[in-house]
Amino acid sequence: MLFTMSKLSGHGGTRLGWALVKDSDVAKKMVYFVYGSTIGVSKDSQLRAAKILGVVSDAYEPGPGDGTQLRLFDFARRRTGERWRALHAAVAATGTFSLPDEITGYCNFTKQTVAAYPGTLVALHANIIPSLLQLDLNSHAFSAFAWLRCYKDGVEDCAEFLRGHGIVARGGEQFGGDARCVRVNMMDRDAVFNVLIQRLSSIT
Repeated sequence: MLFTMSKLSGHGGTRLGWALVKDSDVAKKMVYFVYGSTIGVSKDSQLRAAKILGVVSDAYEPGPGDGTQLRLFDFARRRTGERWRALHAAVAATGTFSLPDEITGYCNFTKQTVAAYPGTLVALHANIIPSLLQLDLNSHAFSAFAWLRCYKDGVEDCAEFLRGHGIVARGGEQFGGDARCVRVNMMDRDAVFNVLIQRLSSIT
């Protein structure tokens, strides 16, 4: 398993990650490769990562408080939830697109049953590996990407159709799927995401 600091907290410049490896020989080779290719891991990055992880984890420690402190994963779940609801409303307004059905699962981190939207094209449209639908349930309530399918008559390439309306999305054929499907980034800046919703809502 691989973990990257930038994906956890958004601190892209930290340039730090972890790898959990069962085979000790493979682990030693990986350490040698990292040292040989980067001359070790930056101490500045290590200190920054330790501080970030400390702040994130301390917020989840039990203790006195009024319950109003901001916690990273709670914030992320709330904001992505807001975006998914906005996207669903825009899709419903057009009558031209569809989104995958919502599924639910148990989150090991929050100890709650949460709703999730699949982010895996293979599982959604090819039904090859249904278990992939569970990927997002183990950590986040919402996927970082949305899969749109276009049902407009005469449209065979959804990415090209959206491009004509000022929306950039990656076509499904790039992921082994249908050209009438596209992958939409749900993690862009607020201003960019708001423009996406406005332009998508205007399509009829």
